[in-house]
Parts: sequence; C-alpha cells; structure tokens
Amino acid sequence: MKDTYELKNDAFFNQIEARVRRKIETNVSNFNPPFNYKDEVSPATKEVLKESFSIIENFFYQLYEDRMPSEKIEEKIQRYTENNSFYSDNALKKLYEIRKDKFSDDDIKYIKFTKLTHTWNGKFDYSYGDKYAILDVLFKGSLVSEVELVYKNDLLNLKQTPKLDKVDYNKRKAEIDQEKKYYLEYLDKIFPLKVSDSQYNRTLEQQIDAEVNNTLNDGSFALEIDTLLLPFGYSDINKSVSCILNNFPFVRLLGNTRLKSNEYLVLYKTDGSGNKHHFVKVDQDNNLVEKNNENVVQYFEKWDDRLDSQTVVFAVKKKHKNFGYHFMDIKVYPDNDLNFQESLAQALKYKQEFFMYRGRSFNYSQNDDIIKIEYNGNHIANAYYEDDDLVIESKPSNEKIINSLSPKENLVIEDGKLMNIEDYREADVSDELKEEKYSNETTMASANA
Repeated sequence: MKDTYELKNDAFFNQIEARVRRKIETNVSNFNPPFNYKDEVSPATKEVLKESFSIIENFFYQLYEDRMPSEKIEEKIQRYTENNSFYSDNALKKLYEIRKDKFSDDDIKYIKFTKLTHTWNGKFDYSYGDKYAILDVLFKGSLVSEVELVYKNDLLNLKQTPKLDKVDYNKRKAEIDQEKKYYLEYLDKIFPLKVSDSQYNRTLEQQIDAEVNNTLNDGSFALEIDTLLLPFGYSDINKSVSCILNNFPFVRLLGNTRLKSNEYLVLYKTDGSGNKHHFVKVDQDNNLVEKNNENVVQYFEKWDDRLDSQTVVFAVKKKHKNFGYHFMDIKVYPDNDLNFQESLAQALKYKQEFFMYRGRSFNYSQNDDIIKIEYNGNHIANAYYEDDDLVIESKPSNEKIINSLSPKENLVIEDGKLMNIEDYREADVSDELKEEKYSNETTMASANA
C-alpha cells in the first residue's frame, strides 16, 4: 500500500492551503444577512420561529408559572411568536444593527459555524447562511431581555416594599439574583447556541482540506498551478504535450537538455484514447509523488496499466508566478492542433517570421523553392512544396530535436525515488569552480614541493 506524502515542506501546497484558509475565514467572518423582505416576515424567519416555538413556549411557562395564570402565559406566547411587526425584515434589521456589536464570542462563533457548515438545526443546505444563525441569536437575545425585564421589575418591587430591614432586603435581593442566574442558565440548556473551539477548528480544517482537494488534481499539483488540469482528449500524445507547453510557458520538454538548478522534473503519461492522463512530480529529495483520484498526495509506486504512452519528462520552473488559472482558460482546440508541417505551412501562409511547435520556437528563411528551418541558430531541416504537399527533410539526429519528448537515459526508479537524477541535472557551476580551484591548488603545491 502506498504511503501518504508529508506535505509540510511543499511550498506550493502550503501556499494554496493558506489562500484557501484566508478565503474561508474571510467568508465566514463577514456577516451580510439578507433582510430584504421589508415589512414582511421572511421565509427564513418563519422557519426559525417554527423550529423555536416549543423552546419559547417551554421557557415562558417556566419563567411565568408563578407569576400569571396559564391563559395569560398563552396570550403572551402568542403575542411573542406571531408579532409580524416585530418579526418583519425591516424590524429585525434594525434590531440586528443595534445588537451586532454586543454579540458575544459564542454568538459570533455560532454564526460562523453555521456559515462554515451550511447547516442549521440539523439540516444541510447551501441556502443556510448567517441569517438563520443571526435570527437564533436575536430570538435568544429577546428571551434574555425578557428575563432581565422580569427581574428588574422584581428588584423595583423589592425596593418599594415597606418596613423591610437591610438584612431581609439583601437576602431577598440575593434570591432574585440567583433566580435570574438560574433562568439564564436554563435558557442556555434549552436554547444552546454554542460551538466548542475544538469542534469549530476541526470543522474549519476539514473544510480547508476539502476545498484544497477540489482546487488541485494530479496535474495542478505537479505543475504547481491553481486549476484542475483535465485530459485534453487527444489520442496523439504529441498534441497533449503541445497543449501543455503552449498553455504554460514555465514548462519545457527536458528533451536531451539538462535540468537547471531552478527547475524540477515532472513525468507525464497518457492513454491511447486521450481521455486519461497522469502527472508525477519529483520533489527536492528525488521522491516521486502524485495526487491520486481520492485527493491524497502520496509516494508514487507505478503507472496505471491503461497509461500506455511513452513517459514524457518536463522541466518546470520552481516558484513560478503563474497563479490565477481557471480550467476554462486552458486552450484546447482538438480540430485545429497542428503538426510540424502544418505549423510551418501556417507561418508561410501568414508571412510570420517564426512558428511554434510543442512549445519551441523555430525560425525559417526561404531561398527560391527551398525553405531553411533553424532551431536555436542551428540549421536542422529543409522544406519544399511537392505539388500541394509540404515536405520536410532532416537528418535523423535533427528529427530527434524536433520530436524528442524525453531524455535518452532510462528513468531508474527504485522505492519511489528517481535514482539517476544526476543523468538529468545540469552540473553545478559552483562545484566545478571548487573542483578547478582545488586542482590548481594541488598542482601548485606539487610544483613547490
């Protein structure tokens, strides 16, 4: 079984995770409840009132059972729950503006949690947002105000009680304060709007992981781009490679060149139908790692048997700045993708000075009927028209320059590592200078001896 890859030191993955974290935390922290029903009671308010009715009824009976007859309590409950002028969106918006700066840390965390999870009262739906949680907080706040009012009146009556000495007054006041505390604690039990720090943080991390996984797949992880890189639909791997190179200027074919110090390797394979492809990244420790279909980054073990193309080796610039992609930005034109001859023919037709093929720039010049093609200043091929067909002639060695997809050396992979990385890597100039300096110093020492 493949092992999960430790991502703590993956700068790109950490950058994506940090961006997703900022996005989610900003979203859940910005409250913007839609109080847009003006003088009407909104469906959300009706739903919250309906779900809260038994709590409100239970609490009013507890609070007023020794203060008024049951029919009076029922009338009070009815007025409280069916007061359309109080529960209109305009009225609730005013109440929200008055109270929002006094929301407790628990209130704010509860609202954020509702936005984070899209759940309310055990229901899951993307329509549940901050309005549902804010209505809960406002309604509970109204019940708290009811308690405050009841015991404020009790204290006023106590002060007006005749012939009450200081000891009895303090005793009765303490009893009133205790009763008030009891009802506030009781309200917390029957109307709990609290989320623990551990529950909130655990859920936040789960949401971040889910969005990161939805943002990245094997291609975006390997090439370090922030969009899904889907199969291009080409049955010819050459066209898929051209699509990658022409869309992402920081990616090049390694070909028979060497890996530079500011680049890393990515391996690529496709199937014959063009409907499946896969990217594997070589990390700084030469481990081969991949992001699989289950959205787990893990050590690479082997290619899917359906990926039967040759292995293409890309060199990708480290820390490139190409963020902000969307999968719709990837230019794929299955009916218009050109081969080498067609690319040259199009350049001739439109009198272009150069043409692109597989992400490389080729120059050409024309003398009579012969077209001279150059790459990096080297003459690599001639072309001419035979009737209406454009014919390309080149030496086999130059054809490799045109068509090369991967290095000559075989990839030596053992235990999830690329063992022959030095066959691909450009020599370290600093090491060469050190070696040359050491050699000179050794020669001078021998001469002096």
